[in-house]
Amino acid sequence: MKQDIGLSNLFWSVGLFLAWSGPAWAAPISTSARIITHAQTVANQINSSGSYRFEGNDDCYSFIRRTWNPLLDSISQPGLPVNDYPDQKWVKITSWAILIPGDVLATAQGHFWGGNWHAGLYAGARGGTYQVFDDTPSWGARQHPVSWEPNVFLWYYVPTHILLGGK
Repeated sequence: MKQDIGLSNLFWSVGLFLAWSGPAWAAPISTSARIITHAQTVANQINSSGSYRFEGNDDCYSFIRRTWNPLLDSISQPGLPVNDYPDQKWVKITSWAILIPGDVLATAQGHFWGGNWHAGLYAGARGGTYQVFDDTPSWGARQHPVSWEPNVFLWYYVPTHILLGGK
């Protein structure tokens, strides 16, 4: 027996958002695609408001939290941790090939304010070159090819990696 599904029904399943849109299911939108799209929106907001400021709202990790926390909240998950260094939920990157677009990257095994700590988002590969989203005083919030980051971003956050479909 066919069950009628109304327009207001929304489902979260393994990180995929599906919505009824008439006679057929809409194409699933991956969590990864949602995060990368939202990262661009947040980057535009930060850049239009004066760019990078180390004040807990427009700095590197705030950019990442503003990107991820709305999604985490919508699925009743806690937001990204603050001042959790050292934390075993951050795992050393052994190969950039295991990363999924939207992965949270860091320079240390957990977050701490100040010092030489930096955060970014893995944004996938384009033309064989790895890309990151980050927010810096020099460039503002933007996506760009990895240049110096392979020697800086050494850790990724496992809980969000799993939400993206990683192991």
